[in-house]
Amino acid sequence: MIEDRISETTGINLNLSDAKEGFGASFFNVSDRKGFIETIDQFTKMIIGTCLSDRSAHFVETMKNEALQEWDRHEFYTGRARAIHRAEIGLVREDQLATSTQLSEQSDTWISQKASLEFTNDAITAEIARITVEWEKLNDNFNASIIERDNLQAQLIAQSKELDSARAALEESATLQHDIASVLADRDALAVRISDQAATWNDQRLALESALETALADGARLAQERSSLLGRFEEVTRERDTIRALQERGLLQSVWARLDDALRPGKT
Repeated sequence: MIEDRISETTGINLNLSDAKEGFGASFFNVSDRKGFIETIDQFTKMIIGTCLSDRSAHFVETMKNEALQEWDRHEFYTGRARAIHRAEIGLVREDQLATSTQLSEQSDTWISQKASLEFTNDAITAEIARITVEWEKLNDNFNASIIERDNLQAQLIAQSKELDSARAALEESATLQHDIASVLADRDALAVRISDQAATWNDQRLALESALETALADGARLAQERSSLLGRFEEVTRERDTIRALQERGLLQSVWARLDDALRPGKT
C-alpha cells in the first residue's frame, strides 16, 4: 500500500484508510510539452536535493516518472476531446459573460434612474415645503387683512354716524357741507381700496393653493415611478443571480454529458 511505502521511507505513521477518490476534469492546456517536463524535472531535483537517503530520492524520481507517464496517457486519450470541449466551454463562458455584463449595465442604469428620481422627488418635496410655508404666510396676511378691513369698516361706520349727526346739525353751513362731502369721498375711496386689496390677496392665495396641489400630484407620480423602478431593479438582480447559478449547475452538467458521450468506447 502507498501509505506503507511512505511510512517506510519517511518513518512517519500515515493512515489513508479514510481517503476517498474524487473524479474531476481539468481543461489545463500545456502548450509547450518540453518546457513543462523541464519544469517538473527542476522541481524534482530540488526535492531530491533535500532527501536523506538514496531510497527516498529514488522514490521521488519514481513518482515523477509515473506521474509523467500517466499524464502522457491522459493527453493521448483525452487531449483532442478536451480541446474541442474547451472551445465549447469558452463560447459558453463568453455568452455568460456578455449576459452578465448586459445585466450589470442594465442594473447600473436602473440605479442611476432611481437616484435621479430620488433627487427629483427631494427637490419637489422641498418645493412643496417652500410653497406651503409661503401659502401659510400669505394666509396669515390675508386673515390679518380681513381683521384690518373689519376694523376699517367699523371706523367707517363710526365716521358715517358722526358725519350724519354733523350733517343733520349743520345742514346750513356750506363749509361743513364741503367737509362732509370730502370725508364721504375719502370713505368711498378707502372702501374701494380695501375691496381691491382683498380681491388681490384672495387671487394670490388661490394661485398658491393651485401650485401646491400640482406639486403634490407630481410628488405622488414620482413616488409611483420610483416604486416601479425598485421592482424592476429587484427583478434584474434575481435574473443576474439565476444566470450565475446556471454557470455552476446546468451549463456544466450539459458539458459533462457531451464530454462523456465523446469519450464513450466506440466514439471517435
